[in-house]
Amino acid sequence: MTAGAALLSFTPPVAAHSELTSSTPGANAVVTSAPSTVRATFSDRIEPKFSKATLAVAGGAPRAVPVTVDGETLRVSVPDGLRLTGAWKFAFRVVSVDGHPISGTIAFTVRPAAASTGRSPTPTPTASGSTTPPAAATTTATSPRASGHQDSDPLQPRRRLIYWVEGIVGAMLLLAAALYWARDRG
Repeated sequence: MTAGAALLSFTPPVAAHSELTSSTPGANAVVTSAPSTVRATFSDRIEPKFSKATLAVAGGAPRAVPVTVDGETLRVSVPDGLRLTGAWKFAFRVVSVDGHPISGTIAFTVRPAAASTGRSPTPTPTASGSTTPPAAATTTATSPRASGHQDSDPLQPRRRLIYWVEGIVGAMLLLAAALYWARDRG
C-alpha cells in the first residue's frame, strides 16, 4: 500500500512557459536619447532561429530589424536611420526552448531633455498636492508584464488543465498497474 500512497501523492509537473521578464528601455519609459540597442529578456532561453523583431518609430511603418539572441536575451541593434524622437514600438516574436511562442509589443518614448536655461527646474505638482521634480515625473519604466504589453497565449489556461488531467490519468494508470501486480503476487 505504500506504493499506492506514493502514487496517489504524485503531482503532475506544471509546464511553466517562458515569459518576458524585462526590457531595455522599459515598457512606457521616457528616455532622453534614442537607444542604440533594444533588449527583451525572458524567463528561459529562447531559440535564435525563430526570433524576429520589428521597430516602428514616430508613427512610421514597422521595420524588420536583425536580432541577436544570447540565452534568455533578445537584442536588436537600432539602425542609425531609425534613431528618431517620438513614440517607439518594439514588437517581438520568439519561441522558447520548450516550443512555446511568445510575442508582444513594448512601447516607449524618446523625448530629448529640455535645453538648460541656467536655473533649477520647477517642480511639477501631482494629484496629491506634493511636488515632483520634472526628471522623476517624465522618466518612468515599468516591467512589460505589469504594464500589460506582453501578449498572452489565450490557450495557456486550457493547456495547463490538459497537463493536470494527463498527470492524473497517468497516476491512475500507474496505481492500477501496481494494484494488479500486487494482486498477482499475493
